[in-house]
Amino acid sequence: MRNVSLTRTADELESAFRTAVGGLVEDGGSDRTVTLLADARYPFHPSTGMVTNPAVIEETIEAVAENVEDPEIQLLSASTEEIDPVTSMQYLGYDTLDTGVDYTVTEVEESALSDFELPFSLAGVDDELLMINLPTVVGVKERITTSAENFQSVFDDCERPNLGTIATTAGKAPHFLTIVDGTYTFTGRPYKSNFVLSGTDMERVDAALSVLYNDLDLDPYLSADSEALVPEDLKQQMESLARELPNEQLRDQSPSDVMGFMYRKYARITGDGIPPQFLK
Repeated sequence: MRNVSLTRTADELESAFRTAVGGLVEDGGSDRTVTLLADARYPFHPSTGMVTNPAVIEETIEAVAENVEDPEIQLLSASTEEIDPVTSMQYLGYDTLDTGVDYTVTEVEESALSDFELPFSLAGVDDELLMINLPTVVGVKERITTSAENFQSVFDDCERPNLGTIATTAGKAPHFLTIVDGTYTFTGRPYKSNFVLSGTDMERVDAALSVLYNDLDLDPYLSADSEALVPEDLKQQMESLARELPNEQLRDQSPSDVMGFMYRKYARITGDGIPPQFLK
């Protein structure tokens, strides 16, 4: 199997996505802990492209169950100041997916990841842990956020390793997989992009992602040398995809600080989520 592959899902999400995921977790063994890291730091609607599509998570869980006997599947997301990860995932319906497979929605501190000094010990846990990183495709400040950033978001600010360390270490782990959810994307506005980018080498995946904006210098850890990691045929596919995506600048329509303060106070009292326009 190629180290990085692009699947254009179109209207065949189930078959195309299962092919990609099934190839990645083939011969996954039995009685394995499988940890899925979604991007659900705030419960935006999945069609915005700002969160991992529940349909993608559902297909991932089912594909894992087909390739790993009796897996213990844990679904995680990074926490933020605005909302705790379990609540965010519940708003998005991650806890009620129709998979026919048992899985748990949990916090990082209560998951299998808490047993390891991540990311530095990932290379040594191949017999215990299968990790699938499920980032989204969001274009901000003229660049695409990387899959390494989604994994980095698990760590507290004071403990976060740099992106290069994460990508290098994950690349050495035999069962660390990256599945980029491009079913919906956000590059200035939401767009139904219908693609999945998958690979076992995070740096190669991110190098391919960077082609969407065609500027490695704007990426936080990739360099000009990273471009050589992308096979020419894949690069051409990503360039074709880039021509389809919107590339629009967001207008500054921020609400007033006073109104934002009031909504935050309301959210703390009621436990409700903060409307996305008031996020910093």
